[in-house]
Amino acid sequence: VLWWFLGFAPFGLREKLFIGVALAVSGFGMFQLNKKLLNNNHLLGPYVGALLFMFNPFLYSRILVGQLPQVGAYALLPWFFSSVFVFWNNPALRCSIQIALWWTLDSSQKRF
Repeated sequence: VLWWFLGFAPFGLREKLFIGVALAVSGFGMFQLNKKLLNNNHLLGPYVGALLFMFNPFLYSRILVGQLPQVGAYALLPWFFSSVFVFWNNPALRCSIQIALWWTLDSSQKRF
């Protein structure tokens, strides 16, 4: 979906914008997930977890190989697991619909 929105940009710039947005979305998502899991008691933990999630060998190799849809799907994983965590603590129809939407968005990325 983001690739379609970036259609106005030249191809090289489009790739760089996509990678930058994917890194920001994955980092912020993992930061939010770590805050939920650690109950806001730790100050440094969510930041370190987000940085390790953003910059790891798996993601670096996917970027070098050019598998940008895989990078986009990887960026959405923390948001999916955050919804699962909320559903686990408070099972409700709204939470299950949110999980289904994140799952659909994450699995709809074209894989190579």
